[in-house]
Amino acid sequence: MQKKLNVVAGTGLSGNGKSTILDLVAVILDANRPDGRIMRAEMSSVIKYGLGLHSKLGESVRKHQKLMENGGFLPDDVAIPLLGTWLNHATSVNQNLQTLLFGGLPRTTRQKGVMRNYFEAAVIVDQKIKPEVALKSVLERAQKSTVQRTDDLGGEAVFALRKSEFLEHTLPMLHSCNGERVLLHRDEHPCHRLEKVFSHIRGMKYPVLAHSLTKRALNRLRSGDTHPIHREILNVLTGKGITPGAVAYQA
Repeated sequence: MQKKLNVVAGTGLSGNGKSTILDLVAVILDANRPDGRIMRAEMSSVIKYGLGLHSKLGESVRKHQKLMENGGFLPDDVAIPLLGTWLNHATSVNQNLQTLLFGGLPRTTRQKGVMRNYFEAAVIVDQKIKPEVALKSVLERAQKSTVQRTDDLGGEAVFALRKSEFLEHTLPMLHSCNGERVLLHRDEHPCHRLEKVFSHIRGMKYPVLAHSLTKRALNRLRSGDTHPIHREILNVLTGKGITPGAVAYQA
């Protein structure tokens, strides 16, 4: 590892809205600005990177491709070294990278444990949701999304396995979290949820984001409808989603 990064990581039950929250965080922070200090990423993009590796690690990822398509998690023995390899790649390509907004991490207690080896400071965002609401979100995402996720196409059967994985691995990990966890509730207004995230970051002993960035983010959220970020929040509330191009993803 060339350098340690900071991370705001979204996890929890599939369909809980973690990616949307991280997308809004990215919009507020102008994560697509050219200096490259902040990057929006997903575990799915890391797995895609792993599938293309011509190495034993790549072979291991490809071996579990069917499992993941059926809703299972990539095993820790593969996921953890893959994350480290991808992080080395990401920091070598982008020398300015300081903070990741990362969806789909951590999913297990072991993953949370090794995060301290990979990241200088971490915030774990968990959004509480009823399973039936999460399932509805997954099914709607499969119908509306222009970028199809293979595991979304399996419908209720795939979601049932994801829910089982969540209950067995992710939920115990979340219960073991201390000060790094931010618990959100899906029925709260997005502005309130985002304020919780940034207020938590601002109050950390080792801040994940610079004080000036966190302060500016909170000011934008509290500016009423006078800042463009509120247009994005309105789009989310009305089901339109984030404006295309507003968030830069790592390929």
